[in-house]
Amino acid sequence: MKKIMLELNQVLNYLFDFQFCLAPLWKGRARGIYSNENQIYQKIRYLTLITLILFTISCSLDRTNPLDPLVSGTNAPNEVTNITVVTTENNTIIISWNSVNTVDGYYIYRSQSYDGLYELIPEEINASVSTYEDTDVNIPGNFYWYKMSAYIELNEGRLEGYRSEPKTWN
Repeated sequence: MKKIMLELNQVLNYLFDFQFCLAPLWKGRARGIYSNENQIYQKIRYLTLITLILFTISCSLDRTNPLDPLVSGTNAPNEVTNITVVTTENNTIIISWNSVNTVDGYYIYRSQSYDGLYELIPEEINASVSTYEDTDVNIPGNFYWYKMSAYIELNEGRLEGYRSEPKTWN
């Protein structure tokens, strides 16, 4: 609690310094309501304090997200590594990767450009597999990029790990 109060005090001091930039804007509107600038600064400081207290209270609420590793001990799967992409003569792309321990499956995303929109390939890829053949492509005249991620099954649904960097054939 002491640490929070110290941080709150630092933020208040920063905002109090910042309010000197804002006070001239409000001074014109406040003329006639407050007799001097000190009252304006005092009101700004009180409003800032109330806002920060409310923010601090809302941030200290109980953590109940079932996917939060601080609550459940559940961590997202590791990133898929050593992804290779190879084309074949029969208009197929073969993607292979190193298996990730303790996952339930993989997602593969495809795009026709490195920084384009990646769409999820809808087929289920379970954890025992480390290769995938993409036959829904038209290789002559087209280029495809792939990203992968691993996932684990939880009661609340699937928790996806980080997506890999885009890969394509050379």
